[in-house]
Amino acid sequence: METLYLISKKIDDKSCFVFIKNSKKFLIASDFHIKLIDDFYKISKNDLLKNISTKFPKSSTNDIYSELEELLNNSVSISVKPERNYVIPKHLRSFKFKIGTSFTTIYYDDLEIINTVIGQLFHLENNTSHKSINYYVFKNKGRYLLNNDKENLGSWNKKEIHYLTGKLMSLIMCDFHEIHEEKWSGFLHASAVSKANNAFIIVGKSGNGKSTSSAILSNFGYDLLCDDITPISRDGQIGNFPNSISIKEPSFEKIHLLFNKKKLSDTINISKGKIKYLNPHGLTNFSPLTIKCSNIIWIKYDPAKESSIERLELKNILPLIVNESFFPTNLKSVKGFMNWFVKCNCHKIIYNNDESLIDFFEEVNGFASS
Repeated sequence: METLYLISKKIDDKSCFVFIKNSKKFLIASDFHIKLIDDFYKISKNDLLKNISTKFPKSSTNDIYSELEELLNNSVSISVKPERNYVIPKHLRSFKFKIGTSFTTIYYDDLEIINTVIGQLFHLENNTSHKSINYYVFKNKGRYLLNNDKENLGSWNKKEIHYLTGKLMSLIMCDFHEIHEEKWSGFLHASAVSKANNAFIIVGKSGNGKSTSSAILSNFGYDLLCDDITPISRDGQIGNFPNSISIKEPSFEKIHLLFNKKKLSDTINISKGKIKYLNPHGLTNFSPLTIKCSNIIWIKYDPAKESSIERLELKNILPLIVNESFFPTNLKSVKGFMNWFVKCNCHKIIYNNDESLIDFFEEVNGFASS
């Protein structure tokens, strides 16, 4: 169903997956809540308050109205504003790499700001004198700017640097696939692996071990598609981009046992500690492809708990999918993402050893292939 104010798709008899057009938010809602959202724009405040009071007689009507108002009117705003008055510094440092058949150069004035991007791409470095696509990352009047050869693509404050680096990685992915940013359904804050032509989205809270899990899986017959940022097409296909996997210091010993040191980058110091980057399959050359995906895995490594797998409802995994992800909000992309999401199978895996992790993924893979 689509109205002037929202798009909704049925998940089951009790709930729908909803996109609010004005605030550009995704949520799970009941039919009544959808009507409430529609009425917020259609009828007077007094009439809406009466409807709320009738439905929720024991709750504060004004509090419910305030929450609804905030949900519908206050879009999450990151200050991605284009800059007009700036000068690109001279004598910037550079990192040049080859991806597919194209060359790209990142020019930068502060390695600390860009080191996670270079870390992900360290295995692709190539300094031959070919013409390249160019990006510039530099500081100007207390803000950090991202430019290409034609224009400024946005500016961020220091606390928002991860949005800048995410934007840069998504643009490099778009260049690789030759698909404009607005033509994807989203760039998910997730990792992805594949086996037997089935892709698996891996999500989890920071520190749960999704990147280390991807590394383990890639050592047991799974192909790494992406780490940390995963593009999804309008028809629900995962786009590959074998950037290296970020490995946090607690997992160094584990990864050193599984992989040749030549596949690891030097140690990088970031605000959250030390990390290395792993190129698990030793890839330095690859071509763009997309793979079908109908499985989202919420993952957590916990040596103190018994390994387990369970099915999850979509509403329980939605926050992990949308938080810190980027979605083009044109209607074709939104509808593509929604069509894909409502058809996904979601699982929660808690594991305490590699064998359990592999066994659980094989179980899900068998279900996906049947």
